[in-house]
Amino acid sequence: MEIVSVQGPEVLANVTTEENNDTFSSLIMDMNIEKGEVGAWFLIPSNLNVGNTFYDINLGRNVSIEGQEQKIYAGALRTVINATTSERIKDWDKATGVFVKSIDILPGYTVNATAIKTNMWNLQILGFDQTSLYVVVVTIVAVVIIAAAAVFVLSKQGSS
Repeated sequence: MEIVSVQGPEVLANVTTEENNDTFSSLIMDMNIEKGEVGAWFLIPSNLNVGNTFYDINLGRNVSIEGQEQKIYAGALRTVINATTSERIKDWDKATGVFVKSIDILPGYTVNATAIKTNMWNLQILGFDQTSLYVVVVTIVAVVIIAAAAVFVLSKQGSS
């Protein structure tokens, strides 16, 4: 899913799917969170907590957030919220409201989707985002080089 544009509550997204036979298809979706036009729960209001609800115009009712936990999606540890109905099991990134895992149970078939990459947050390595990890590694290397140089200089002075 690529967000094409955002104008107030109106969100235009290009949703690309891959079928089992490696066929790709693309669909432009127009969503409006305030009106409850949330597609197949692709996008919901951000920062919802357990017990909060969002409106789904297709169901004609509110859907309750049932749980919250920390999970790794698209290479980063994220706070994830979830909801389940007989037709859908969804996880969303709490901070953005974008779905990160989805199981849609439809007549005759099931759709499974999981976020594997995104540009909304940085990949994490050992709990650090990439930039922070690089800073830590460079700092450690610099400290080791300075310490080794100091030991070398001091050992030269001691042997003279």
